[in-house]
Amino acid sequence: MDLTKDAKILKLIKDLSSELGAKSFCLVDHWDADLCAIGIASVGNPHRLVYVSTYGEEDLFFASTEFPNDDTDANWKNHPYVPGDDIENMTFEDLVLLIKKHLFETS
Repeated sequence: MDLTKDAKILKLIKDLSSELGAKSFCLVDHWDADLCAIGIASVGNPHRLVYVSTYGEEDLFFASTEFPNDDTDANWKNHPYVPGDDIENMTFEDLVLLIKKHLFETS
């Protein structure tokens, strides 16, 4: 995937690849116009993802979890995902833990 993104997003992707393994996640770019945002998704299910934004303070991230839509929630009918939690001011270490939990642990 050829990404035209802010340098902080590109560094984040590189750091996540080093920390988690480059093939452990895939990138989903529903926000191609937002140079400071990217989706980090489950390889097996790209609708289970963590939206990450680097906009704002240096070395802190905003993250939002998203789940695949099974159409059981009438509020989200016809949407590809159902929103989860929004977390502000995350460190890289906190973001890695969130990604591991959201993408790799099933609940």
